[in-house]
Amino acid sequence: MRLKNQTPPIKLEMKIIKEPFILIANDFTANLLRPFIIFTLSYFFIFLNTPNLIEASEASDLMNSGNQAFTAGNYQEAEGFF
Repeated sequence: MRLKNQTPPIKLEMKIIKEPFILIANDFTANLLRPFIIFTLSYFFIFLNTPNLIEASEASDLMNSGNQAFTAGNYQEAEGFF
């Protein structure tokens, strides 16, 4: 028995999938490969920049030594640092 303002019941339909579920190998390998590529590239760039950072640190130390020699008045010694 239904009241006047009541909505009709919803009819649910079940659909049967006739095709079997197939995992596509390309999607699976792409999903596994993407994080590996990002991880590998990030480590590559970190190791690539490490010698540059070491060299910049050494150059900075030499410039500090040259500035100390220059302020101490050793002009001949300071020229060797620059």
